[in-house]
Amino acid sequence: MPLSASPILLALAGNPALLPEHIDALVATSDPELSRVVAREQRLSPAQFDRIAGSGNRDILVALIESGNLAVERIPNDDPWALLAAIDRIDAPVDLLARLASWPDTEVRLALGEHASERRDVAQILADDECCSVAA
Repeated sequence: MPLSASPILLALAGNPALLPEHIDALVATSDPELSRVVAREQRLSPAQFDRIAGSGNRDILVALIESGNLAVERIPNDDPWALLAAIDRIDAPVDLLARLASWPDTEVRLALGEHASERRDVAQILADDECCSVAA
């Protein structure tokens, strides 16, 4: 089992005052936990973005989306979990809620429902869902 990143490195990765070369050093570790924090907390250069995004790790992709480091037009339209990560972005597609609310996988609609307590528009869309656990 690989060692996880130290708390000091994780705290460093979240420091908004990091210089680009320090971000490069953190990205170079290829540690998923560090990469997730860097993806969420730092503004990345194209090379840094490519290195982190190329990992194929869904948690890192979600961090890139939630932080705005991944342009909305590059969010995979066939990945509901990536789309869910974009739900609170200002630049989220207008039809995002409707697409997710009609997603065939109940798990996706249930996950969308987690936003219902914070967003009235989500709650209204899901209230009439055919699955009673989603509507609840």
